[in-house]
Amino acid sequence: YRHCAAAVKSHDESARRAAEIDHLAQELQALIDQCPLPPKQLYELRKRLGQYGDGHDMEQCLTLLQEATRREQEEARCIRQLESQLALSKSLLKSLGSAPPVSLSEIDELRSQLQQLHTEALQQPDWLASHPITRELNNLVGTLVTKFDSLDRDLAWTETCRQFLAEHAQGEIAPDTARQWAGLPKPENPALRSELSAQWETLK
Repeated sequence: YRHCAAAVKSHDESARRAAEIDHLAQELQALIDQCPLPPKQLYELRKRLGQYGDGHDMEQCLTLLQEATRREQEEARCIRQLESQLALSKSLLKSLGSAPPVSLSEIDELRSQLQQLHTEALQQPDWLASHPITRELNNLVGTLVTKFDSLDRDLAWTETCRQFLAEHAQGEIAPDTARQWAGLPKPENPALRSELSAQWETLK
């Protein structure tokens, strides 16, 4: 009787363990199907899995856990990359604000950084689209695009003014010429405005 009772108890425990492990495997699979992985749930599952050891009956769970861990590391890498892009965009915006570039080469160098941001953003997985850092990054990139449009406009106006000054570099300045100069759009960049103003005063 004692032998039979022990056998029944052992069978029941084995069956219960098998059912629990099967349930854990289902939970792990459901977790892996989510994107991104919910870190708190994965942490809790890890703790529960640790109670069952690494026996042969845990093979499926351990395989799924390896997959979940790989996904977790990949998603963490994507977040770090996104944070790096955000830091770069903030640095780029600061560069445009503190000392606006006045040459085409400077603008092209900064614009290449913006293009790099755009290229890397296109390579990010879809699940990052609704991430708060992504929203902040998109807002900053929009601001940067507006800044670069302003820089392009400034350079175009500067070039027009320089051509005008070159055409009137010889001889006296007539009243009509002064009115034409006053009517020309001037760049918003203080350094460029100052340069053009000084050249005009020299001609006068």
